Amino acid sequence: MNPLSRQITLVVVLVAVCLAVLLPGAAYAAEGDTVQTIRVDIAANPPATPRVLRRIEASVKTVGQRLLVGKKTELISQSHQTYEALMQEVLDRVLVGYSVQQVAITPGVATKVAIVLEPWGERVRAVQVNIEFSAVDKLFIPLLRDELGDLAASINGILLGLPVDSLEWADTVAKNSIRELVEARLPEYRAAVDIVPGEQTQVRLVFSPVGAVVREAMVSLRSDSMPNLLLYEMKPDVEAFAKALRGLPTEFVSRKQLELTGQLEQIALSHPYSQSYLLNVRGELIPGPDTQIHLQLESRKYRVNAEARLDMGRDNANTSGHLHAGKFVSPEDELFVEVELITNTMQWQFSPGWGHQIGPNTVVGARFNVTDNSRYAWLEHRFGDNWRLRFDRSSEKDDDEIGLRYKLHDFLSAELVHRPHENFIRVIGQL
Repeated sequence: MNPLSRQITLVVVLVAVCLAVLLPGAAYAAEGDTVQTIRVDIAANPPATPRVLRRIEASVKTVGQRLLVGKKTELISQSHQTYEALMQEVLDRVLVGYSVQQVAITPGVATKVAIVLEPWGERVRAVQVNIEFSAVDKLFIPLLRDELGDLAASINGILLGLPVDSLEWADTVAKNSIRELVEARLPEYRAAVDIVPGEQTQVRLVFSPVGAVVREAMVSLRSDSMPNLLLYEMKPDVEAFAKALRGLPTEFVSRKQLELTGQLEQIALSHPYSQSYLLNVRGELIPGPDTQIHLQLESRKYRVNAEARLDMGRDNANTSGHLHAGKFVSPEDELFVEVELITNTMQWQFSPGWGHQIGPNTVVGARFNVTDNSRYAWLEHRFGDNWRLRFDRSSEKDDDEIGLRYKLHDFLSAELVHRPHENFIRVIGQL
């Protein structure tokens, strides 16, 4: 039982004793209708908030039920002035901050109790709202505040005009109203509400996450057109964003996934390299306690790849370095040169060529090895983000090659290679 209800009970018990003395007939049942329910009509100037009015209505009903329910309507009609005076005295005691100007009782099976209230003493004339977020990086404070909207205005609507003294019992009502506002706007957080009453009322809200939060965020930057060493220069900005995600509720990250992904892409696009190399950025954010961030960055102008290769299961020419440098002459066509160094023999291979994009996942082309005057046609097809199938066809010698490649992580891949007289596994480090 809350303090207001206990106070009502004590006062009503005392009043009931008085009624038994002053109105002896009230203690005995007479013939006729009895009061079964209480209806309440409240007039307040200025009007109170709906939740405060409901609390006042509940208090009036409690008093009415204890004083009137079970009594004969005829008795109440005969002594209505006494009952009205007693109810006014009780309500004046329990509705701190309000003066009960009038109580009117209309007897019946459903008895109506109409009261007129007027606030007294100081009123709340201004509300200062202070909002704090627990364990949230400053990067995301504006986003969370945007979700809350004009919360201060809504809280003003709850508290402004209330008698300061009424917050002695309306404090819980106000806090529950504020929590409902927060839950409707930011359900992933719970607000601890502290109200310091006064003409200049202070409201402090401390937000804490509900449920699972982001503990870690892992970043992966990938590109088929730019070297990893260049991407590595861009990674700190993205990792700073990822670090800022820690502490956010996973449900909030999931709900704002598109917006957060857009912020992530914008961070990558704002890097000087993105502008210099005309990068397209496609981001993916997978929410969870261990959130994953993937960025695919592709140049609209260049394609540059540098690789170190180790062929396992092959005796000759099994270590090499490979460089591909190309420029797009149209959205689908690329002119390039490839340079390969066989480190076992220190032999250089130079191959200019052309590639043409067919759809989003397939590239075909031709190249000419100027070192041994051999010509090749080639095809490459991608399966998702990690798998790649390629086919090289030589027109001069028995040197065809088929490779199935899997990307283990950003800097390492493995490829199963088939040639006419040998099969081996190629380990590829992407620089």
